[in-house]
Amino acid sequence: MSVSIAYLSPFVPAEWIEAHGLRARRVEAEGGVSAAAGACPLATAFAQCASDRDAVVFTTTCDQMRRMAERCCIDPSRVFLMNVPATWETAGAFALYTAELRRLGRFMVRLGGIAPAAQQLATVMREHDIARRSGAVVVDGGTPVAMVGAPLRREDRWLFDCVNHAGGCVALDATEGGPRCWPAQFDERGMAADPLAELARKYFLTIPDAFRRPDTLLQEYLQREVALRTIRGVILVRYLWCDQWHAQLVRLKESLKIPVIEIDLGGQDHDLPRIRTRIESLIGILR
Repeated sequence: MSVSIAYLSPFVPAEWIEAHGLRARRVEAEGGVSAAAGACPLATAFAQCASDRDAVVFTTTCDQMRRMAERCCIDPSRVFLMNVPATWETAGAFALYTAELRRLGRFMVRLGGIAPAAQQLATVMREHDIARRSGAVVVDGGTPVAMVGAPLRREDRWLFDCVNHAGGCVALDATEGGPRCWPAQFDERGMAADPLAELARKYFLTIPDAFRRPDTLLQEYLQREVALRTIRGVILVRYLWCDQWHAQLVRLKESLKIPVIEIDLGGQDHDLPRIRTRIESLIGILR
């Protein structure tokens, strides 16, 4: 049975893992400590859920995940911390990201993986491209809103049902793990010349996220998709202690010019009615 690699960040290419003959498993985290413990509920949940995998990849895209890489309850030799530069417009940052993919490759070879030939990597990249393009979900009915922000734990996906029950629909899922975090389609000429370089280009240079500096990719993506889908309001979801997404609140209000509310996740159960009321109020205003 092949080794299973757990990851959460969209900047960890599943294609690179699978091309090494290993199983890429993006974890849908669940559980985690409450925010009162001083640790991000999402980061804690990911570390807990990844502990039953053969190996786990953390990234430096947030300080909490970096800390959890040190506390993950598995053999340290099976934990990989991948450096993903926040700055992305320089040749040096791109070179660092590419070097980290190569270092991840050596890590996977030590776990029993096989360094892929260029043709094998290109084949896996094409397969993932096809799967992503055929995986789009069409939604209609209800007042169209966007849900933007962090990846959701399994127990936080009730937010989508809450929107539906209030008379809305999530016409744009821009949380991490949704289509927002898909890389741009791979170029055949780029794959023919150097598939690893093409993989790095599309992942590092096209995925929008709040941690990136500058955050122009995120703003341009949201402005385009909000206009395309006639989005009328935005629900910004973040976990307590996440300053990166909290900082986006004012930015989104200014750039999108539609109502935006912020939902704090990972607190206590008694917060759920308050969250439900805020979503219902937003949908009511938008009708």
